[in-house]
Amino acid sequence: MALRENQDYAFVPEVMVILEKACFVGTKKHMYVVPDEQVAMEKSLREFLANALSSTYVVESMRVGSKPPRERISELVRDEATTLDSLHAFFVGLKKTWDAVNIIDLELLTRLKVQAGFFGGSISAKKQGNLGYSIVVTSIPKPARNVVKQFYQPIVDAKAGG
Repeated sequence: MALRENQDYAFVPEVMVILEKACFVGTKKHMYVVPDEQVAMEKSLREFLANALSSTYVVESMRVGSKPPRERISELVRDEATTLDSLHAFFVGLKKTWDAVNIIDLELLTRLKVQAGFFGGSISAKKQGNLGYSIVVTSIPKPARNVVKQFYQPIVDAKAGG
């Protein structure tokens, strides 16, 4: 049986994480954030200094086959053969290929905040042992804010009570 959007998963093709565009997929067990691109880390101190002095930085982007990640992910979540397990396996494999992929295991969180207000939507999470919250998504587009909030409300409530 095909996955059902907003019941089995939440999908937002374009969110913001700080100043970076990303794609967001959430299930009841995990959240996946795949940025469009990332600033490449310099391979040596010399390269770092040279880039810093010239105000240069290298941006890496990712392709899944011949497609950008968000396009491939959009196809994947709508594919009749996709299951929650195969979806998770896809993101784990993608993370091995591209470290910029962020996979959040919801069971490891002590708190989850999903904001959906007039001025914006965001997701932040707190892991056991951490003093503060970590940003997952800084901006969710208006049409998807309430959908994501409703999707995660039972988990937010359970984490708040636990």
